[in-house]
Amino acid sequence: MHAFRLISSRHLFSGEKLYPDHAYSHGIEKSDTLVSGRIYSMKKDSSKTMIISTAFSGGGAEAVARTMVEASEGASGVLFENFAEIECRGRPVRVICGSKKDGMISKILVNMWRVLVVQYLKIIDKPRVTVSHLEGPNFANLLTVLGGRRVIFVHNCVSENYNGKSILHKSKRALVRLSYNTANLICCVSADVRKDLIENYGVPEFKTEVFPNPINCKRIVRQSLVLYGDSRDLLFNNNYIISVASLTYQKNHQLLISVFNMLLKKSMIPPDLKLILAGEGPEKRSLEHQCASLGLTFADLQNRENTPSAQVLFLGFQINPYPLLRRARLLIMPSLWEGLPIALLEAMALGVPSVVSNCSAGIQDAFSLRMDEMEQLSASGFVQTNVGVLVRKPVSADSSTAGFWSKIISEVLIDFDYLNFCSKMSPLRASEYDVEHVSALWREKIFERH
Repeated sequence: MHAFRLISSRHLFSGEKLYPDHAYSHGIEKSDTLVSGRIYSMKKDSSKTMIISTAFSGGGAEAVARTMVEASEGASGVLFENFAEIECRGRPVRVICGSKKDGMISKILVNMWRVLVVQYLKIIDKPRVTVSHLEGPNFANLLTVLGGRRVIFVHNCVSENYNGKSILHKSKRALVRLSYNTANLICCVSADVRKDLIENYGVPEFKTEVFPNPINCKRIVRQSLVLYGDSRDLLFNNNYIISVASLTYQKNHQLLISVFNMLLKKSMIPPDLKLILAGEGPEKRSLEHQCASLGLTFADLQNRENTPSAQVLFLGFQINPYPLLRRARLLIMPSLWEGLPIALLEAMALGVPSVVSNCSAGIQDAFSLRMDEMEQLSASGFVQTNVGVLVRKPVSADSSTAGFWSKIISEVLIDFDYLNFCSKMSPLRASEYDVEHVSALWREKIFERH
């Protein structure tokens, strides 16, 4: 009992192979276990699959991990944090060390604790397969033993994500080089992610597979129809373009704001056009300074700044961005690199056309480019497809690049026939990434393979 008292459901380890008590009514076989003075319902049978992720609340890889837990029979989730307290449709979910720590020593200790807890869970649960998403969970998966087949998902090019000279970046590159080749299977979301691991980190080619990111089309559409019940609902009647991405260097919002500033100066663009940034990240303050220097009015709705006349709206991270995404004129994504961005697939599911940087093979696959379209992209720097426009990868955020992007976006915004065509075709393409299709691939290649 004393050992369990050291465990907190919010801060260290939830102890939850967890169903809250309301799950009793669903006939779940249970045993009562006291954790921090609370009683939880525990399944007696070991889960066949353990899926490890940083969280479920974010987009991208975290959304994929959540979808995988929900769609996989006999799966349980293990999270490094769950501040949003997201449940997973009755699936058992544990949370390890939910508190965020500053300082190098604290982070090292937290990560060591996470590895120890993952090892403990592998021993007591005896899963047949342990699947992990993102670098931290991948390291915890590969630095521990047992747990059946060890499968890792890689969602971005390591060489792009950790290309700096800091100790952190060097350490992560070294850990990838030392540990990733010990995995039984490495699932890459795009061909260039796979190529990076093989060529730069010594990963054997036979251990790699390219797996598309899945989305849950029905859930996305259903959640897009709700009302927020706050000031965000006032935005629905506005004329806006949107970015759904973390405010990081990778996502290239600096270029996006420059492009938006140029858009407003074009005579064919309505002067009431707004730019909505749904995301949080370290670049936020610099982006606000950029807006101020360009004379763009901006508001931070996360801090309850409600300025209807603001041209750029910082909304912060949105657990459910779909009502806003569904009503956007365009999704804009000028990223410097990507794997297979979930936000792009979600926009397609909602019939929202996009203008996207040609920065990954995964994006090219999502746009289903034909050979003649590839040639056109190479020759002119952009190509119109059935779901949106693919633009050559930006190499800088200078005025020439911003002018090129603003010209393309302005022409798309006034081409209503093309926008309507994309709106009809996009959901058809998105359906090919629906979890019902992708989960069949998981069963074949991951869960039922011995």
